[in-house]
Amino acid sequence: MKIMRLCCTVVGAATLLLSCYLTSTQTTGKIVFSVVSQSRGITAGSNLIRASLFSVKDVGGNWVGQSLYTFPGGLTYTQGSVGSTLTLSNIPVGTWAVLVTAGRSDSSGNFITTDYNYPYVVVSVVPGEDNPVTVTLQPSSVKATSLFGTNVPGVVNVSGTIYAVTSTQLYSVSGAIASAVGSPLPGGVSANSVGAGYYPGPPTGGPAVAIPYINTNAGIYYYTSSIQSDLAASNPIPMLESAAFSSGPDVALFYENQTGFGGAWLVTLSPFTWTNFNTGGAISGKPIYDFAVTQNSLPPSFVYFASKLGAFQANQSVVSSQIANIMNAAKFFTVPDGSTIISLCAAGSGSQPFYIGSTSGGWSATLNESSTPPVTGQTKISATSGDSIIKIAAGAGYVAFLSQYNLYLLNTSTSAVKVYPFYSGLPGQLSAMAWSATGPTLYIAGAASASTGAPGGLVTISGAGLP
Repeated sequence: MKIMRLCCTVVGAATLLLSCYLTSTQTTGKIVFSVVSQSRGITAGSNLIRASLFSVKDVGGNWVGQSLYTFPGGLTYTQGSVGSTLTLSNIPVGTWAVLVTAGRSDSSGNFITTDYNYPYVVVSVVPGEDNPVTVTLQPSSVKATSLFGTNVPGVVNVSGTIYAVTSTQLYSVSGAIASAVGSPLPGGVSANSVGAGYYPGPPTGGPAVAIPYINTNAGIYYYTSSIQSDLAASNPIPMLESAAFSSGPDVALFYENQTGFGGAWLVTLSPFTWTNFNTGGAISGKPIYDFAVTQNSLPPSFVYFASKLGAFQANQSVVSSQIANIMNAAKFFTVPDGSTIISLCAAGSGSQPFYIGSTSGGWSATLNESSTPPVTGQTKISATSGDSIIKIAAGAGYVAFLSQYNLYLLNTSTSAVKVYPFYSGLPGQLSAMAWSATGPTLYIAGAASASTGAPGGLVTISGAGLP
């Protein structure tokens, strides 16, 4: 292994990313540290180092990120080249977690992370001392796809095919290669996400057809053999998220946006029947944090909402019978510590696994859809304790829990958890995740972040990168 000393001075395109956690701002000190690399590809003069300062708290032995330190100039990182001494001066006295990445810039100026340190190296800054620290880097298992460097607001698995969407174009993705499908969205229409949907069965008979829904500022577009707009034309309102399940040839569709939530009952050769849900005036502003649907072989199937009023289940009658006051059909559930539920993921239906994200961590549970409450056996994933889980994706044998600063991967067979911090090569502003059956492979989508310097795009984790 090679010892490298880094210079904190920012020179030209040199990049240094160090993250620390602030607990006191009365006086300042400095941090002097060296980096030990376990990677075969880090060499002085040809690679960049990035460093940020990140405030943390200890939650049951887990260091949980709170906020990033802002360096002069408004960025949350500083940059430097490999091969010289690193000294960070004028750092407020206190306890900090040190986050370091190494990598290179591509031809478009996007920073490609090759190595990073984890677990966090925690250092207490004392005034008048060098406060030395050694950081060990490990190779990143995050791999870029052909959409790397492009903002990707959504990714989803629809019947085994991975679809990703940029602001104007839908793509199918195989491995690391994304291929455009259909024409671009019409002028003035911009995609917010992509969801797993259905379209009513053909008039000649047969079940509903699984398709990707493109959620846009002008309604839901979708893809069959081309981009279709009849759903959007029937309800041309902004859509943030949507999903659906089928009931024979018919479809129960659900959506949420910035001002409300609702659904539609889609029947072959019939006008689409939309229902805007209300909560009796009990919620103002954006009412829904997240939702998930289950698909049962026999009716009814169900939808699960994480709302400002709490988390609840409703069955397909809320759209098939147009029950606008959804509270009349709601069956509520909670987590044992009473924290707010903000994300949901159904891994199956009936009595299958169910996953919950709350402001205190991620939880595994069991669905009992015909019972009250419909979710039981809530058990916290200890590695996520204290972190607020905003997105969840379940695949074959694995579950991904996403917080603002960490991605937690759970092996459901062994209960092993692997953590990918935000600086490990993930997109700057994470928006969606989806598992492919092959590998399995986790696809992670997001946009660029100006403050952290991380590019947008679609990346993957698979193979040895999984726990």
